[in-house]
Amino acid sequence: MYYRLTLCTFVILTTLTLAVLWLFAWPKKSDCSAYQLFAHQSRQAASHSAPLCQNRLKVCKDIWFAEEGNQRLHYRIESASSSLTLEPKAKHIDVIERLEQMRCWMQDKLLTGTAQRNVSQQTRYFTAREGTYHFLSQQLIADKATLSLYRMPGDTLPDIGCMPEYSPFLSGEAKRIALTVAGNTPTFQAYEFKAALSPVE
Repeated sequence: MYYRLTLCTFVILTTLTLAVLWLFAWPKKSDCSAYQLFAHQSRQAASHSAPLCQNRLKVCKDIWFAEEGNQRLHYRIESASSSLTLEPKAKHIDVIERLEQMRCWMQDKLLTGTAQRNVSQQTRYFTAREGTYHFLSQQLIADKATLSLYRMPGDTLPDIGCMPEYSPFLSGEAKRIALTVAGNTPTFQAYEFKAALSPVE
């Protein structure tokens, strides 16, 4: 008799415990839906979190490219100030730098005369009020740019902040300039470029 009473009590308590666990601890369909919605909103919040920004003054970027014949071409991007922004996206962080009062020197090619010491260079130089550099695509875009082409002696670019003593042989304005430095060969495009030739000194 006592054994039966103990067994019945044990069965009842076990059943009640399982019922309570099923009611309160076992996830329902509505709980699963609510969790999935919360997880989705958390991912969206993480991907749309506020971007980080850093302001800099007197920015200078030097980029070097290896060309055939063991030549190294030099590109230099300068700006009076810039704003570097890190924007979280879905699966990556987009890094964008907005350049103010920018200018850029680009060596197109190095020319060697009959004597090895007689080296000259053909360069491009452009200025713009502002430009944008995208680090992921390694592309620089500038609107309303002034573009000039030079032939100068030597194989080094003018010093930072200095202009050459020589006049450009071609100069004009472009609606937009796009410079992509990804890969081994950079690409340069000047859209709606209106140019004028000038005699070489």
